[in-house]
Order: sequence, then structure tokens, then C-alpha cells
Amino acid sequence: MSIVRAIEGFLLAREADGKSKQTIRWYRHNLTQFTSWFERIPHEDHLGAIQPDHVREFLKYLRESHLLYGDHPFKPQGNKRGCSDRSILGKYAALSAFFNWAVAEGLFTKSPMSNMRRPKVAKTLVPVFSRDEIVALLTAADANVDDALAARNKAMLMLLLDTGVRLGELLNMKIDGLTINNNSIQVTGKGSKDRVVFLGAQCKKQLWRYVTLFRAEPLGNTSNIFLNKDGTAMRARMIEKTIENIADKAGIKNVHPHRFRHTAAVQFLRNGGNVFALQKMLGHSSLEMVRYYVELSQDDVKKVHKTASPADNWGLK
Repeated sequence: MSIVRAIEGFLLAREADGKSKQTIRWYRHNLTQFTSWFERIPHEDHLGAIQPDHVREFLKYLRESHLLYGDHPFKPQGNKRGCSDRSILGKYAALSAFFNWAVAEGLFTKSPMSNMRRPKVAKTLVPVFSRDEIVALLTAADANVDDALAARNKAMLMLLLDTGVRLGELLNMKIDGLTINNNSIQVTGKGSKDRVVFLGAQCKKQLWRYVTLFRAEPLGNTSNIFLNKDGTAMRARMIEKTIENIADKAGIKNVHPHRFRHTAAVQFLRNGGNVFALQKMLGHSSLEMVRYYVELSQDDVKKVHKTASPADNWGLK
């Protein structure tokens, strides 16, 4: 069987398993990168031609030689060579899932990755927003000359901050999932798993204001909460671009939807929330990622202790 045909079979199997369209696109993107690289080297056009060394060479190529934007004509500047550790880990995970499926289907007797170690990812701390930065972002959003866009954008930022939802979850929020009186909204997270997140008073106010007074008339059967002015549903890149523009006006660097999620998690813990409630709020299936936020909030304790140390402040020797 050809590699391309096998990948199509794998993607169909993932669809049958109920994986989201976003997950299917992720698999397709990562596996296509491998096949594009594999086509450049001499080999027989069948799945069994893939050897462990091919996968190792591919991962080495990603780390050392891959151009981030390829030969894209509009990205001549900053077209850096080499993928990040996290990007390489994603491609490793996609290939591993594909080969494990191929073994289960009898297309391989043994995965070419069975003896490979998972690539290490350096632990990096994503900075969280300060209160002043959040105020500046909300002020910049509110300053839009178009009242409808100002209301929508401010509601978006408040919702990202107050609930810690992912970009894809924000994107797909439906109007019938919003219950203002119950201070809640239904979210469809990773793996098409539904959960309910709750709204604080200020977030509820901004969301009510946008939905009731300024939300555009939906086009056709569109039921998404956040719409463009023409009534169509906002796409991921449009939301990202909107947030980037607000950040530029506020004069704040490194602003993206996921940074709001990190900030929401850390602030939740700083304000007395517990890890189990945070896990439910963020939609994590395990406590592993939640521990990361606990570590961030513990950094606060360390910093405060430097100035609030009981022994130091009493001048004990």
C-alpha cells in the first residue's frame, strides 16, 4: 500500500473515532510534512519502505534544516531554519499514532518508531498578563470607533480571561449554549467533549451587552456567538488578528489567545481556587497540565516571601 493511501485510511479511522475536524487537520498537516520530505529521497513507494532511520532523519531535518515558511514569497524576513521542540514533538506524536494504527491494521508487523524515545521539550514558562496590561487591552478594545466591534472585542477578551477557554472553544461557542441568568456557557473542547464554564459578574455584563445590543444579525443558520459585521461566524485567524490589532494599540507585546488562558489559570489559583475546580474549568483530562499552573502560582509565593519573610522582618539573627 502506498504511504499516501495509508494516511488517508488512518485519517478516515480517526474521523470514525469521532476526532474533531481540527484534530484531523492537525494529523493531515503533520503527516503530509513527513511524506513531502520522504518523497525527496530514493525509496520504493510503499508503506513498508519506511525504516526507523528515515523517521530519525526526518526529525533531525526538522530540528536543523526545515524552513518555517518554506519558499513563501511574503515571508523573506525572519524565515528561520529549524522547528521548535514542541513542534517536533507534535510531528513525532502524529507519526507514532499513524504507525501504531498501521500495526493494528496489519500493515506493519512492528512500528518503525517502537524503539524511539519521545523527544524532550524544554520547559518554558509562558508569561501571564499583569493587571495593568489587561486594563490597557480592554481600554484599547473599548476605544474602537465602531461601537459594535468595541462591544464584541471587549466581550471576547473578558471571556478569554474569565473562563480560560481555548481559541477553538471561543470560536465555536453557540448562542443557545449561553445562559446569562445562570452565569454559564457551554463549551465544546478537545475531543468534542462538552463542559460548562461559569461567568463572573463583569464578564457576564460585557457578554450580555454585546449579545443583546450589538451582535450582528446572523447570516443563514449561523448560531455562533461571535460574528463578523456581515453576520458570518468569525474564523480563528480573524480573532487572532483582532487581538493582535488591539495589542498594537495598547502597546503590549506577545499577546495571543493562549496567554489569556495561562493568565486565567494562574489568577484563579492566586485568588484561592483549587486545582480540581481549575481542571474542570480548563477542560483538562488530567492534573498534569494543571500542575504547571500550580508551579507558576507558587513562584508568586516565593517572590512575596522575599519581602514578607517573618524571620527577616523581625530582624532575627
